[in-house]
Amino acid sequence: MGKNETARAPSGRRLPGIPFVLLFLVAVLGGFVGGLYFTRPAPDNAAPIAGASSRQGSLSVERVWNLFTAPKFRGRLGQSPSPLADASPIRVYFVPSADPAASPAKEALIALIACAKESVLCAFYDFELESVAAALVERHESGVRVAVVCDSDNDSKPGVALCRQAGVPVVFDARSALMHNKFCVVDGRHVWTGSTNITSNGMFLNNNNSVLVTSAELAANFTSEFEEMFLYKQFGAGSPRNTPHPVLEVAGVGLECYFAPEDNVERAVIARLAQAREQITFMAFVLTSKPIAAVMEKRLAAGVAVRGVLERRSAGSRHSRHGDLNRLGAEIYVDGNPNTMHHKVMVLDARLVMTGSYNFSASAENRNDENLI
Repeated sequence: MGKNETARAPSGRRLPGIPFVLLFLVAVLGGFVGGLYFTRPAPDNAAPIAGASSRQGSLSVERVWNLFTAPKFRGRLGQSPSPLADASPIRVYFVPSADPAASPAKEALIALIACAKESVLCAFYDFELESVAAALVERHESGVRVAVVCDSDNDSKPGVALCRQAGVPVVFDARSALMHNKFCVVDGRHVWTGSTNITSNGMFLNNNNSVLVTSAELAANFTSEFEEMFLYKQFGAGSPRNTPHPVLEVAGVGLECYFAPEDNVERAVIARLAQAREQITFMAFVLTSKPIAAVMEKRLAAGVAVRGVLERRSAGSRHSRHGDLNRLGAEIYVDGNPNTMHHKVMVLDARLVMTGSYNFSASAENRNDENLI
């Protein structure tokens, strides 16, 4: 752990996160479910929903398990410090871990970088962790191609500074919108992505997920997106729609790959939501997209259950759509982590999962550089 990587002790009681279960587009992994307490946000200017409890702690661990897991596919949870040591092509990491001083996700990312023989291409919105930067510098000095893209708002962070001092090439987006990705491509075969920023909060305190996928086709998709930004400085609306393998398969799991804003990600999300027949469950940092909320309302009217957990700060925004959904019978809870519930995940009918850096917002859809799988 570098000098800037000590997890800060939050004020009050720190609540373990929910490792809900995550995989790709036709399957959900089993995981360790910790206790996370929620407070149900009262619908604005509306009477309480009959039968809906608003007291803290009303959502039990067992119920969370039922909401976010399914036995359809049992991948391997990533807890190994050597993420490529086993044959599992899809590995999942959750933050925070049961041990608040440890971060299996951080250690897995460092180990992944250390395995690189040819190239490490990283698009990190916020790059603070010096231990991750040190791993990149070591590979750079050994002759491996190492390249980094970051958001210009975070150009002075310690991880960025360490890389630049060592001669690792770093490109910034130089615009007001965000380069919001958190992905890394290693040797044209391995893709690391998800919601986890490369920061102390991201790796130790906030509720996050990261997924490591071994697939040359998926790696080609993310490499293409990286080179657009790194080589050609094509960000946001200037990014071409040229993903080589938008639909692919990994170990029998169907996978779709989208990049914002060029791929009309919101339209793809809406199309999938419209197909839900039993339940829509989600954990979201924000839910301000009116079109996404509108299709959720339609599914509610059709008898589909809508349940979710929302970051407390965004729930306080006048643009948040959870109030309208709760008035119509959804069960959306405010998270209990005194830090940040940072997931961007939807699970449909316990069979199909969406995850990545893409928040369910207009900015993610129209302005930021994002990914969703």
